[in-house]
Amino acid sequence: MNGRFLIPIRAVATSMGAEVNWDGEKQEIEITRDDVYILIRIGEEEILVNGEVQTMDVGAQIFAGRAFVPVRFVATALGEDVSWDAEARTAFIGGPGGNDAADEEE
Repeated sequence: MNGRFLIPIRAVATSMGAEVNWDGEKQEIEITRDDVYILIRIGEEEILVNGEVQTMDVGAQIFAGRAFVPVRFVATALGEDVSWDAEARTAFIGGPGGNDAADEEE
């Protein structure tokens, strides 16, 4: 969406060892892992990471009953490295750090 790769947040975040909670009434997603707390509201680009406001390029969306968010933002907030293979149209997540390759448009 808008040049960003969105992921189904529950499946990906839990595979990284994070806990994900959904509040359907408030349309909010809480993600926690170790000392990281992320609060995301569906449709909003501004989110909270450990109490600090940050801005994603694309707000969280609901598709087929699942919440999707930009892969780079959540993975790096959890301390993971993210890279993007434009030719294969594949995102890779793993290890500490960050890689600007995931910011390349698709």
